[in-house]
Amino acid sequence: MNDRLSKYKRSMKLVLLAGMVSILLLGCSAKEEVAPTGESNIPEKTVPVEVVSAKLGQVSNYVAVTGETAAIKTAQVTPQAQGEVEAVYVEVGDRVKKGAKLLQLDQDAALIQLKQAEASVKAAQANLTKLLKGAKEEEIASLEAQLKQAKSAYEQAKSAYTRQQKLFEESIISKQTLEQAESQYIASESGYKSAQLSLKLAKEGATAEEIKALEAQVAQAKAGLESAKLVLSKTTVVAPIEGIVSRVDVSEGEVASMQSVIGITNIDRIKVMTYVSQSVVNKLRITQEVKVELEAIKQSFTGQIKSISPVADQQKKSFPVEIIIENPNNTLKSGMYTEVILDTDTVSGAVVISEDDILNDQAGDYIYVAEDGKAVRRDVEVGLTNGKEAVILRGVEVGDKIIVSGQDQVKQGTNVEVVNRGDK
Repeated sequence: MNDRLSKYKRSMKLVLLAGMVSILLLGCSAKEEVAPTGESNIPEKTVPVEVVSAKLGQVSNYVAVTGETAAIKTAQVTPQAQGEVEAVYVEVGDRVKKGAKLLQLDQDAALIQLKQAEASVKAAQANLTKLLKGAKEEEIASLEAQLKQAKSAYEQAKSAYTRQQKLFEESIISKQTLEQAESQYIASESGYKSAQLSLKLAKEGATAEEIKALEAQVAQAKAGLESAKLVLSKTTVVAPIEGIVSRVDVSEGEVASMQSVIGITNIDRIKVMTYVSQSVVNKLRITQEVKVELEAIKQSFTGQIKSISPVADQQKKSFPVEIIIENPNNTLKSGMYTEVILDTDTVSGAVVISEDDILNDQAGDYIYVAEDGKAVRRDVEVGLTNGKEAVILRGVEVGDKIIVSGQDQVKQGTNVEVVNRGDK
């Protein structure tokens, strides 16, 4: 009985030992299976990011070229008569209206010529009146005396005109002096012929042809008067345009000749001349707005392209472009150097994003967008760029949340948290 009891105890110990070993083995196996489950329960990292909403916009490319300002309207004033300058009414910097007096030349000779012309008109008209009325004996005697005087004046004027012609041909006198002698010659000739005809008509009576001839004398005398008035008007030099006096090269007491003595410049509108290369010229258009910057005065202006030459300048090997700028305050002056910013390419109405937001790898260009708390890679096709912004042709839609900060810390599927929206 004792033997059986001992065998029973040994058997129970073996069973218990086997059970414990089994439990230990099962425990180790459980631990090995639980470990991966424990690791998957560790929370995945969430990356804070900033985003902007994709919007439609415009991207332009620009070319900068140098230019120089110039006045659109200028006038170099040359007196149309020769004579001593009696008065100068302007100085450099004065603003003048069109027609304003600039110079006054001596008028003595022109006034004498005017009086002679007026007298010729009166004489011709009087002769015509007498012809139509008929003449008395005393009138005939008076006409004979007038004829004698008229002949003497005519011969003197003719001789003087012949001399002046020779002097003019030898460039000793001005054309204006010759014109004055010619005007006096014509007036005296008209007076002489008128006196001859008047005496003849007084003696013989007037015919229809003689009346017409005397009427022609009146017309000729009136033309001479208009010529004398024109000569007198040329002794007063006036401004041909409105603008600012840019130079005065004559003083009182000097003799003005047929040379430019005063300059006038109008800078209410300024033109800028610049030159562009053959790669740019066909990208510009008439009336296109351009930006013109002047570093010297720290200002910029907006101008419009007025003309684009189809022919390249032979020296510069570039195409001339003229730009017009409104300059009502006269800030711009003629001869200033400028930088002209020309828009050569523009895309409008497309999705535009910052070039800094575009990433690149062997597969090409791409961006990250935030969708449902995840970073999602979008491959994109990039269009026109200008160094700051880019047109996206494919891969981004309006409203997409583009990751603009933190994109270097994410990959496809990374949890993201938007901490600040850039699309304010």
